[in-house]
Amino acid sequence: MGVDKENSEIVRTIITLAHNLGVDVIAEGVETSEQLTELRTLRCEYGQGYFFSNPVDSQVAEALVKSRRQWEIGQKTSQFPIDFEYSYQPPGGGK
Repeated sequence: MGVDKENSEIVRTIITLAHNLGVDVIAEGVETSEQLTELRTLRCEYGQGYFFSNPVDSQVAEALVKSRRQWEIGQKTSQFPIDFEYSYQPPGGGK
């Protein structure tokens, strides 16, 4: 995604196919706000990756999911259910 137009078209095709089949999409490996913005534009429902959180243990992951937080980039709040907030600090600092 991003500068590589071919990768962006592959992602667009996969998301379109999934939606045509009635399936929600989870984008893996989201690392930048630009990728998140592009995924929002493509109506990708969910995402995971270092942009949201560093790896955490199962207890911290459960707390993140239960918190039902939504992402904000600048002043814009996500309009699709990505459930983590950029400024979120896991209990114990994620250690």
